[in-house]
Amino acid sequence: MIFVQAVCRAGARSFNRPIHSPDPNPIGQTRAKLATPLRNVNARSFDDIKTAIRELPSEPTPLECHNLLSLAARTST
Repeated sequence: MIFVQAVCRAGARSFNRPIHSPDPNPIGQTRAKLATPLRNVNARSFDDIKTAIRELPSEPTPLECHNLLSLAARTST
């Protein structure tokens, strides 16, 4: 509560997001997109992890980039 009061005194507003709200950060979403397949591989050795990393997409598709950036633009206001 002290944090919210300090934010209000500074003239800013604090917005409470629901606990399970999606992350509006495109970098965080990209990291999650790459981490999920690695987690699902259930690798038990360093070689398994290296193989799983090699099988990840090398770059996002143009549509994925557009979606991530448009989400960031909508949530930055």
